[in-house]
Amino acid sequence: MKILTLLCIFTLVACSSAKKEVAKEKANVPSMESRDEMINKTRDLIESSDKLTQKQKKDFMQLHTSVMIEVGKINQETRKLKMVLFKHLLEQDSYKPAKVKVIKNQLKKLNDKKFQIMIDSLKQAKEILGVNFKELYPSYPFYHGHADVL
Repeated sequence: MKILTLLCIFTLVACSSAKKEVAKEKANVPSMESRDEMINKTRDLIESSDKLTQKQKKDFMQLHTSVMIEVGKINQETRKLKMVLFKHLLEQDSYKPAKVKVIKNQLKKLNDKKFQIMIDSLKQAKEILGVNFKELYPSYPFYHGHADVL
């Protein structure tokens, strides 16, 4: 029983410490207003790295660009569904809970799909960058909180 209690305490402390670390690093990342700004900042970060080969830089940039395009399409579909939802909510006389449920489920599926794309991209980034992934890019936006997938 004591071992289980110690294990639980250790897990809570480690999780809390990781959350603080992520919050601190996230605060140091400048905000990006657009997809293009994100792509440009990533390109600058990659191009300025002296630890990557030209092939790694090219492959990583292609991965990042393709993920941004895929996520952009999902975001567009999400915005469309949100507009359908808002329009429906304004039509109070014909409100249908079943319709709202369908929209919510579709939004959740899109969000899950976007998350899976990001997780899959982490695996591909690991293959491109190798074992030094975290050392090379400790503040890569999709890394934090998902070290277990790497």
